[in-house]
Amino acid sequence: MEKITKNAFISALENHKSAFICNAHALPDDILEGRLFDLEIPAGGGAIRKRTATARATFILFSDGSRLGFDQKGKYEFMRLVGKFGAEYVMLKHTSILCDGEPWTKWTIYVVE
Repeated sequence: MEKITKNAFISALENHKSAFICNAHALPDDILEGRLFDLEIPAGGGAIRKRTATARATFILFSDGSRLGFDQKGKYEFMRLVGKFGAEYVMLKHTSILCDGEPWTKWTIYVVE
């Protein structure tokens, strides 16, 4: 898994069709990387519904009406991974602090063509 810039993350979603894979919570980086690396996505995406995206000031708007926001408090990191079967993933890692002072990490993961 490689770190990328926010601009590279947005560009990957704007310039390629993508599909939302999942949100993962409190999963260590190496475990997530291993699971995605071995995930087999059929050539052409199979039954995965792909969509386009347009960047706005504080969010990305997808062609199906869903949004990915960047306006919550916390630290944002952006990652890219090419899996064993050639699928390319871009991920947003958002780390915030819970009311008890503990960190909470949420991954938002997309596959791009």
